[in-house]
Parts: sequence; structure tokens; C-alpha cells
Amino acid sequence: PPPSKSVQSKVDSILQDVQKFSDSDKLYLYLQLPSGPSLGEKRWQSELSELVQSYPSEVMEAACALTCDWAEKILKRSFNNIVEVAQFLLQQHIISSRSAHADLVMAMVVSGG
Repeated sequence: PPPSKSVQSKVDSILQDVQKFSDSDKLYLYLQLPSGPSLGEKRWQSELSELVQSYPSEVMEAACALTCDWAEKILKRSFNNIVEVAQFLLQQHIISSRSAHADLVMAMVVSGG
């Protein structure tokens, strides 16, 4: 079954918080707790560290460029970057705008990036 709304929103807010962290902050996620963590906490830590596992920026840029190329072919219009692709998908209601990620991307439209 799909995750419940509250779980989804928790994950979204965790991801948003993670994105605000600096690289040194992220090291803490790999989260050495002073007291012995419970099994549940340990599992959560490993799941979270997988979520925030980051690729080198050049890999991310290459992936974004490829995704833009693909989107241009499919949608028959040009995009300068992956953010524009996401904004277009949201504006055309191709993907749901009801998520923290969507709010973040659409906020960039309003502020003009």
C-alpha cells in the first residue's frame, strides 16, 4: 500500500531539512549518537543516510542535462535546466503539486529564481 500522507509529509520535511544542511552538518546524519541507539533508530539512521547519499556534483549535472534533453524531446519545448522542467511539469499538472518538493520548486517561480 502507498505510504500514508503523514509518513510522506514527514519524509518530505526531513528531505527539505537535509537540503538546508551544509556538508559538515550532513556528516552528523551519519547520525554517531552518544548513547547506544535502539535498533529502530539504527535502521532509521541507515535509511536516512541512504536518502541523503550524494553524488559528485558533476554527476548530478550530467544527469540533469540528460533529463532536460529527454524532457525536451518528450514535451517538444526547450528547458534551460532541471528546475524549469520540474516547474513545467507542475504547472501543466503532469505531476502533483501537493508536496514539499513542489512547494520549493514553485517558490522559485514566484521569486524568479
